Amino acid sequence: MKPLSQQSTDTLDMIFFEEIGSTNDYLLENAKNIKKHTACIAQKQTKGRGRQGKRWQSPKGNLYYSLLYKTKQHQNYLASFSMMIAVSFCEVLAHFKVDELQIKYPNDIYYQGKKVAGILVETQNDNIIVGIGCNLVDFDRSHIDQPSADLHHFNINIFGLITELNKVLLQNIPIFLKKGFESFKILFVEKDFFKDKKVKIFNNQTEIIGDYLGINEQGYIVIKNQNGVQSFSLSSLSVRILE
Repeated sequence: MKPLSQQSTDTLDMIFFEEIGSTNDYLLENAKNIKKHTACIAQKQTKGRGRQGKRWQSPKGNLYYSLLYKTKQHQNYLASFSMMIAVSFCEVLAHFKVDELQIKYPNDIYYQGKKVAGILVETQNDNIIVGIGCNLVDFDRSHIDQPSADLHHFNINIFGLITELNKVLLQNIPIFLKKGFESFKILFVEKDFFKDKKVKIFNNQTEIIGDYLGINEQGYIVIKNQNGVQSFSLSSLSVRILE
């Protein structure tokens, strides 16, 4: 599949496609030949996916962006890294006057209480691949199995969005790798979807109910119930507000 165009700066290569299976998959499949940080952007995906292999609806006009970031640091931080990316993307959207954003652990961004963006972080050897999908245009979402939103009324210029996203990610990822999640925790807490809520956690087919206490430095969710304070990693985790 031939790219529409390619651009290069001192710090970043960019590859643009009209249509692709998955921007994350493209970078994973070509990682051996990629020598520096590289962003892959598509107008449309035919095999877009989210966490746990869930399909990400990818019609033309939305943001489908992946960044391959090259680092030799030990990659034992995916949970909190994903949330740092969520904080960073909220920072990017704020540049375009988008407010009322919340971060739903571990990798979703909500606008006015509905999902508007998702994040998928994967690793391969010395590479971290950050995938971001965001609904920028109005499209038929009747087949999506959860409340969703879009940002069409903000009229965001997608090339301006990509430029700002590149800038913020290349600024924030090194900070995270050096200082950890603590540098971003205050911003995360401000936008925490589960803040002050009672939650139900589905963990390996087990349901656990408790008061949500937040996220620890490792990016684990922390709750309190009759068994005391417990923390859970995101590996196979699903979290919901207890109705």
